[in-house]
This record gives sequence, C-alpha cells and structure tokens, in this order.
Amino acid sequence: MCQAMIDAVYIDRLSGRLTEMETRMSEAAGVGDHRKLRTLVAEHAPLKKVVECGRRLLRIKHDLDEHRALIAGPSTDSELKHLAEEEI
Repeated sequence: MCQAMIDAVYIDRLSGRLTEMETRMSEAAGVGDHRKLRTLVAEHAPLKKVVECGRRLLRIKHDLDEHRALIAGPSTDSELKHLAEEEI
C-alpha cells in the first residue's frame, strides 16, 4: 500500500533534496546560468508539491492516532471521546 512507503524519514529526505535544489537554483540565478535554472525550477515544482502533501499526510496520520488514543483511553471523559469520534 502507498501509505507504507510514505513516512517521516522519506519526507525529510525529500525535504533535504528540496532545500538543496533551492540552493542550487539561487547559485544558478546568481551566475546567470538560465538553462540550469530552468531545469532546476522544472524539477523543484513537483517535488515541492510532494513534500507539502507528504507533510500534510503525516500531520493527518498523527492527528488520527491521537484521536484513536483518546477513544481507547480508559480515563478519557465520555464527551471528549465523542468529540474524538466525530473528528475521525
């Protein structure tokens, strides 16, 4: 399943690649290497979308885990459990 392939380590690695690309884009712009800059910009845009979506997915997964823990918690107030169930 796709979810198993997307974890925090993978997103962090992609995020590092994104930062590296941004540095290279800045360098290319600074020296006027327009061909290299165009290539990097073309690679950067889709990678940025993947990183943003991956971070959003991880945030949602974290929230879902927290809600499930509240629901399963024996000492959790019934009203709080109900709110957590609604969030899921």
